[in-house]
Amino acid sequence: MKSLKKLVAIALSVLLIAALFAGCGGNNNDNTTEATQTGSQKTVLKLGFDASFPPMGFKDNSGNYVGFDFDVAKEVCKLIDCELELVPIDWDSKDSELSAGNIDMIWNGFTMHVDPRDDN
Repeated sequence: MKSLKKLVAIALSVLLIAALFAGCGGNNNDNTTEATQTGSQKTVLKLGFDASFPPMGFKDNSGNYVGFDFDVAKEVCKLIDCELELVPIDWDSKDSELSAGNIDMIWNGFTMHVDPRDDN
């Protein structure tokens, strides 16, 4: 049982890192910022999140955004040398936020439903 949990954790980590590599590569037009400390350009990944979904994401008593999703996203961004920007959104508008480019990703549950009759 312990090895199964370890295997699942490793598999999830690999999937998350692969998703972020896809987000960091390629299109760097509006998602770059000058890193003031190093003088180098880093990709900024804008994470859209529901700020009222503990323990995944919420505001603590000090008014800071905290939660499991942020902790994991911050660590992955450190690994791939990207900057993380937290963008609170209305969860019901996540599709339009992603489509409009207001956010680059969401970190928790999301399923795209595609109509098989749509030929695009």
